Amino acid sequence: MSNAARCVRTHASPTTRGNRHCPKCQGAAAKEWLADRQAELLPVPYHHVVFTMPAPIADIAYYNKAVIYGILFKAAAETLITIAADPKRLGARIGLTAVLHSWGSALTHHPHVHIIVPGGGFSPDGQHWIACRPSFFLSVRVLSRLFRRLFLEKLTAALGPVILPLKVTPSPSKASRLLARAIRWV
Repeated sequence: MSNAARCVRTHASPTTRGNRHCPKCQGAAAKEWLADRQAELLPVPYHHVVFTMPAPIADIAYYNKAVIYGILFKAAAETLITIAADPKRLGARIGLTAVLHSWGSALTHHPHVHIIVPGGGFSPDGQHWIACRPSFFLSVRVLSRLFRRLFLEKLTAALGPVILPLKVTPSPSKASRLLARAIRWV
């Protein structure tokens, strides 16, 4: 209990004894951690890129999380690294940080990867920094086409060990052909 000097009321102030969720106990530690992470950032703009999958593939992912989430991460990273390395696009070796979200804001199963990418990368010889254009990282159209192709190739290769849900066609080869042809997605 505490009593403010100019206040006639008594306020309950629970003691949390270092609980990691308490802003009182962990506020200073959180600020210190954030300052340490900000010190690690490059002095360049950063871009936020999101890769997702259409509902029929999300249905497969629901029953095969490790396999499909692995494909999602690999295809997304490979897409960004490949397009950024292309001299017609950026011509640089980039870094990235990716985080998986398996549920959407409506609390439905909606797997997607959020990726933070610095606004440029190192030249192929590693000697200088190549910045992307201001407020533009890479073409979404180019990224989405390569991502879709890589994701479907990896999915088709993995269809042997995955479990298909009832609402997806029972034939794995037919499912991959349908997904490859019929679904347009970014």
